[in-house]
Amino acid sequence: MNFQGHLESVFQMVKSQPLVLIVGGLLIQIMVAFSLGILAGPLLGGYLLLMVFYLRENRIPSFNDLFAGMNRFGALFPYFFLLLLVFVGILALIKSWSGKFGQVVK
Repeated sequence: MNFQGHLESVFQMVKSQPLVLIVGGLLIQIMVAFSLGILAGPLLGGYLLLMVFYLRENRIPSFNDLFAGMNRFGALFPYFFLLLLVFVGILALIKSWSGKFGQVVK
């Protein structure tokens, strides 16, 4: 795997279309937060599809491409449940650690 080649291609992609990729990425994150993660799968899927189309087909990304994942809503929606499981797992881990480190040692 050519890791340096991948980094260079991503750098060239962001350098050529910074507005769509950076502002679009921030917009997607804000929309995921406001939807409480329910739209995480379709929105992040659309963002990844935008990058794949740019790298494979040299198609210039647009803001409409950010929402291409909504066409695959049914296939990408279960990602919400995966995120929910990860979130609950992290909360359980924090709760188990708080019992060990929350006590004062005398």
